[in-house]
Amino acid sequence: MPGLRNSTIITRHGIRIGVVGVLTQPTLSYITAALGNGLSLAPLAPALQAEAARLRAEGATVVIGLAHE
Repeated sequence: MPGLRNSTIITRHGIRIGVVGVLTQPTLSYITAALGNGLSLAPLAPALQAEAARLRAEGATVVIGLAHE
């Protein structure tokens, strides 16, 4: 969706924290019903691992995954 990012890095007290947002299948079904089609869902664990690796490569010290169910 326009304006949404998969992840971001924030810095608090000198610590770079990666934050990754993920959707579960039930959440995607709800959103699709409300907003229409156009979203797809990648397998959760591999997508989260890939995004966490990217954030760590960009300097994140820790990575937090946030899921919406």
